[in-house]
Amino acid sequence: MRHSEHHLQGDITAPARSRRLLEAWAVGHSRRHEMVLALSELVANAVVHAGTEIRERGVSIHFEESDSCVRVSVHHPGRAFTPVIRHGHSGLALVAGSVDRWGIDQQGPSVEVWFEIDESAVL
Repeated sequence: MRHSEHHLQGDITAPARSRRLLEAWAVGHSRRHEMVLALSELVANAVVHAGTEIRERGVSIHFEESDSCVRVSVHHPGRAFTPVIRHGHSGLALVAGSVDRWGIDQQGPSVEVWFEIDESAVL
């Protein structure tokens, strides 16, 4: 299993920094573009919608690759939310259309928003 973890300042530069990190980590994956797009959207949502807590405490991103899938997660302070996906009007629609699975989990005082891409689809 291969993995990487990064903590980013929760400001407007976080989406671009997260994209660069994942692009470097996922070199050679056929669905790297989809992973980068989904991560960028999740980090941007965290910065824009999580409010001042994210600016103060930042956002953590995790990349994991196993035999079966690639899992990317974004952790930030706050509460879990019910996603509203309006096709054509929502970045979450881009996430849902780019990955094999995704979800939102409450982890104590933090939220984890994650997605997975099946490894068989990546090779």
